[in-house]
Amino acid sequence: MAEGFAEQFSGVPYVGALQANQSIDDDFCFLKVGADVQGRVGSLNLLTGVHPQACTVIGYPDGLASPVQATVQAAWYTSGHQLKFTCDGYPKGTSGSPWIINGNEAYGLIGGYQQGGATPSVSYSPCFGVNVRNLYNTANEAFL
Repeated sequence: MAEGFAEQFSGVPYVGALQANQSIDDDFCFLKVGADVQGRVGSLNLLTGVHPQACTVIGYPDGLASPVQATVQAAWYTSGHQLKFTCDGYPKGTSGSPWIINGNEAYGLIGGYQQGGATPSVSYSPCFGVNVRNLYNTANEAFL
């Protein structure tokens, strides 16, 4: 299964987290589809256990025709749980945007605390740790 980041898919089976009364540290999901999505649009490799560092964040804000992109310096918001970066221009609609390093590896996404951020200038991500790797493995083993 290819790692990937997807939003707003309806009627597609997925393995996810962050249901009622669950932790903001589990604000992510994985989608497994039968089609070769990776071959058509590409994918990112999943990194877990990575400390905050400079990364590129690409988002698709509501109401804009093109994506926003910036290289930002991530830092801990809550050590071992939530990451954050400060950069103006990531408004509503950018939730789920991957935090990319080395051109093809993701170690975070806009989400978690304040559903990713209450203002366009500060964004958050749950830390991709053992919980993310375990959920990925569960999704990878799922039958379609």
